[in-house]
Amino acid sequence: MKNIDPKVSVIVPVYNVELYLSQCIDSLINQTLSDIEIILVDDGSTDKSKGICDEYTSKDERIKVFHIENSGVSNARNFGISNSIGEYIMFLDSDDWIEPETIEMACNKADESDANIVFWSWQKEYSSGTYKDFYLENNSAFLSDNDINKLRIRCIGFLDDELNDPVKTDHFNTPWAKLYSRSFLVNSNVKFIERKQVGMEDVLFNIELFQKVEKVAYLPRYYNHYRIDNPNSLTKIDTIALNDKFSNLFNAIDNIGCTHPNYREAINNRVAMSIINIILSIASPKSGYGFKESVYQTTKLLQTERTKKALKSLKFNTLPYHWKVFFFLCKYRFASGVYLLALAMRKLKRKI
Repeated sequence: MKNIDPKVSVIVPVYNVELYLSQCIDSLINQTLSDIEIILVDDGSTDKSKGICDEYTSKDERIKVFHIENSGVSNARNFGISNSIGEYIMFLDSDDWIEPETIEMACNKADESDANIVFWSWQKEYSSGTYKDFYLENNSAFLSDNDINKLRIRCIGFLDDELNDPVKTDHFNTPWAKLYSRSFLVNSNVKFIERKQVGMEDVLFNIELFQKVEKVAYLPRYYNHYRIDNPNSLTKIDTIALNDKFSNLFNAIDNIGCTHPNYREAINNRVAMSIINIILSIASPKSGYGFKESVYQTTKLLQTERTKKALKSLKFNTLPYHWKVFFFLCKYRFASGVYLLALAMRKLKRKI
């Protein structure tokens, strides 16, 4: 008999992941907490993913499969939320997987703390090895009001010593590696906005949610496995008009109306850090740009008033040396140097 009221709804957007999908679903089927529903939202896959989803429905009655027309990961996640009934909601990308005890431990923490959101750490999975990534170093904890205020501004942008590792700006803003209270999520009325509008839909989603959150708990465990090397990953950033999309994202963040005293510094730092993503996208072979067009696109980015303002206010003292060089070149709009440095980073396969 199917669960009428499962403890957790796990929402998995699926798009062309036939090589990895079974590992993802198996990690959910084999959870130590069995009281879950698994919602697979097939977003118009054109490979064997659709058939794999259907096959799993005959293996486990907890699995629900929805086949929808391709409309993007944000719509797939929103669709999953609308068709879920669990007390809690989790998201998992279809090329990733989680440890067997993940959902049970997250639910225990949520029940114990009455937290709106429980979050934990994760591991990056490269073909060459595994690299751990963490949010906080403290023991398992219910976060204080002061901690939550720090997370609110951290969602928006890094401050001070956090700039020691600028590429981690959005590591906290993933929708996965978190357990959300369904009532909190629904009552907040926060939805995923399509990537084609804001470039990074998960960033805006969590920034909005954390402005409304009241109780948060943290588990210092590496439960999620985030696959880096999938060329069709849902988290790959589109290169087309990325600068315009990020501009829309910054405007949307401004419209949230954050009143934190360090908000302006945090949003300016976010603008500066976004240059990394945009330039690396320009330098990607997938962009289709030659050298001349790449330098032109880089110049266009560095000459915007918002970018110039952000670079002017950026504090270089806490940046690692290679990022000091990068942002120095950006600040003085040496576009060809910025682009060539980005190419070198890609060729060296720096873990960024």
